[in-house]
Amino acid sequence: MAKTEDLPYFLRPSGLVLIVGLLTALKIFAAANAHLVEDEAYYRIWGLFPALSYYDHPPMIGWWISAGQAVFGDTVLAVRAVVVFSGLIGSLALWRSATILFDRRTAGWAVLFLNTSLLIGIGGILATPDAPSVVFWGLTFWTLAELSVSRNPNWWLLVGLMAGFGLLSKYSLLFLGAGIVLWLIWVPEARRWWSTWQLWAGEPLRFFAFRRCSTGTTSMSG
Repeated sequence: MAKTEDLPYFLRPSGLVLIVGLLTALKIFAAANAHLVEDEAYYRIWGLFPALSYYDHPPMIGWWISAGQAVFGDTVLAVRAVVVFSGLIGSLALWRSATILFDRRTAGWAVLFLNTSLLIGIGGILATPDAPSVVFWGLTFWTLAELSVSRNPNWWLLVGLMAGFGLLSKYSLLFLGAGIVLWLIWVPEARRWWSTWQLWAGEPLRFFAFRRCSTGTTSMSG
């Protein structure tokens, strides 16, 4: 593993904090001054009326917007505030995942590429269901990385919780769940987890979150 002092400054934790902080400041400025796109204007209404679910999407983006409105009022920045700051959480989760799976050099480059990509640089300020979906996808991956390295089965509880929040963001997180199941079946070393109670305890956390969301959607469509 590369030592911190062997890395160029921009790949060290302090350099990454500075770079990501500056980019986040630019995102905050853009988020506060750029007009809402059509989808965001629609989701703004969700924030004004928080619910367990909505007609065409799970509720997480509505909850995020509602949290922003509680702090910043009914403003453009409020709609995007949690989305912007969630990028910091995603960057930290990515850095930690890459550090324990590879090394700090790889982690530094991963964080830089993430934050300087057009998808995150521009799309990272838009308040759409993709924003919390990406964050919770990354957090689920982080918990799986911790599980794989530490071999501590208690991480399954957090895996289930993060995946459940992901399903409250966008139903496409079901594909991540399918990938986890395939990993548990295909990789011989991973099959040991089938016999741990934490794996099965984590599943109800994910299912409960999804069930509450789907129940809300069904009642609205009916």
